[in-house]
Amino acid sequence: MDVQFQHFDQLGKLLVTKISGNTTDVVSELTISELTNPYSFSYEVDTDDHETFIMSFEVSDTKGDSGISDNLYVDTRVGLLTTFTKRLARMTGASMSGELFPNPNQTHTNYNVGGTDLGIFWEMANGSTGSFYGDTYVAWKKLLSFTA
Repeated sequence: MDVQFQHFDQLGKLLVTKISGNTTDVVSELTISELTNPYSFSYEVDTDDHETFIMSFEVSDTKGDSGISDNLYVDTRVGLLTTFTKRLARMTGASMSGELFPNPNQTHTNYNVGGTDLGIFWEMANGSTGSFYGDTYVAWKKLLSFTA
């Protein structure tokens, strides 16, 4: 999983802890010199891990003041459950009336793609993220016009 930092130059360290029941264990503690942006984090679930636990990510600034923290809720029976996600942009289709999200792909005009569902994302060999969609439908086009 890649962790993307905002204001990377102001970071002092990243503390990753695993919270399971009444126990909190430090998974990793990295200073700015050990981090990259984005930072690739991985954790292998152990047979001793509880069925559910929390991975907590906390950053502090160069002065040591604790900053923002976010959590990943892990359920080993079903996988990762992300919370506090943020929508960044529209991937396919036309922007809806009043929508303020960027629409960089403009698929409705560039490729006649009005929308999709079943989006799947994966990390490609070169480190970028790929996306694949199913159930793609065409964008509505004005086929006829009438004048009186």
